[in-house]
This record gives sequence, structure tokens and C-alpha cells, in this order.
Amino acid sequence: MNKNQTGKYFKYAIGEIILVVIGILIALQINNWNTKKQEHIELKGYLNNISKNIKTDLSNLDTLLLFRNSVKLSAIEFLKIADSPSVSSEDIKNYFKNHSNYLAIFDTYFRADLSGFEALKNSGYIGKLHNSNIETLLFKYYETIDVIAAEESSVNNFVEEMENEMFKDNVVRALLKMLRRGFNEPNDIDKTHKIFQHHAFAGANFRMSNLKTLFEKYNQLQKTGSKLIHQIELYK
Repeated sequence: MNKNQTGKYFKYAIGEIILVVIGILIALQINNWNTKKQEHIELKGYLNNISKNIKTDLSNLDTLLLFRNSVKLSAIEFLKIADSPSVSSEDIKNYFKNHSNYLAIFDTYFRADLSGFEALKNSGYIGKLHNSNIETLLFKYYETIDVIAAEESSVNNFVEEMENEMFKDNVVRALLKMLRRGFNEPNDIDKTHKIFQHHAFAGANFRMSNLKTLFEKYNQLQKTGSKLIHQIELYK
């Protein structure tokens, strides 16, 4: 084989190697693009699940707020009766007619669906949202849920302590007994008025009439949740 032929084969071999390298690079690029596309689809799926969770959360929160507001109004009316120098049978009967389903001793908790957020954290994809509006809103939303849980525990634990005081002093049993007979026996109204003034009963209602911090957090959660849903819808 002469030098010209050797040179031709050498150039041909180099060309083949270059083509192979280019092919490998293109294949790697396509694979990388496909991987990123698949990861984006999966991340979008996690975000969509979170959005569904939040929509359910906000719907449940609307129901909870209706209940909390009703309990607050009931507590305010209770305190008016307790603080009044005298009350009539109509005052007592109307109170229980209008507010018996919303007594201060009925505690409740907001239960958020954390499944979507936990799945996202476990997936490892949350880092792909770094420094984005979605990341900021995500952590704000779920941090607010933690604050709400702590505040609700404080409120409900206090009310439970007051309820225990009522049972210890036989207040609840006496009230239920008069309620069943319609406050129709002599001195029932005076006895009921005194029960309303019982330190534990009055304390529970006072606490339920002052839930400013809790309502502020509920409102914050509603606003943050709505913004987060909107941002997830914009995520392409």
C-alpha cells in the first residue's frame, strides 16, 4: 500500500470516528432532551396533584369558616346573656334555639391534604422549582398550615380544659337537665343564668369570641392557596 492510499484510509478512518462522535453527541443530546421533557411532565403531575389538594383544602376551609363564624356569633350572644343583670325565659330559649349547634365547647380542626406536597418532596423534583414563585408560595402555604394547626391546638386545648371544669362542677349535666324540660320549672331561668356565668363556661365562650389571629391565618391561607393554584396553572 503506497503513501497516497495510506493517507486516504487514514482520512477515511478519521472521518468515520468524527461521524461516530457526532452521532453519539446527538444521541446524548436527544436523550438529555427526552429526560428533561419527562422530568418536566412528572413535575407538572406533582404540581397538579398539589393544586387538587389545595382546591379541596380551600373548599373545606370555607365550611370550617362558616362553622367558626357561627360559633363566634354564638359565643358573643352567650356573653351578652351571661353579663346581663337579668334574663327572661325567651332569652334563654332563643339562644338554644338559634345556637345549640354552635356551642363554644364544640372544637374543630382544619385538616389539610398534604399528600401532594409530601410526594413532591420525596420525588427530589422540588429543587427544580428553586427561586421560583411556585416554590415561595408552596412553602408559605404549608408553613401557614403548621401555624394554623398550632393555633387551633391552643384554642381547642383551652376549651377542653374549660369543658373539664364544667363537668367537674356538674354544670353541663344540670344545664342539659333543664334544657330537656324546656326551662319550665321554677328557678330554671335563674339557675341557667348562673351556669352561663360559671367561670369555665364563660371562659370558653370568651375564647371562642376572640379568634382574630386564627381568622387572619385562615384568610392568609386562602389568599396564598389561590395564588399558588394560579401559578401552577401558568406552569408549562
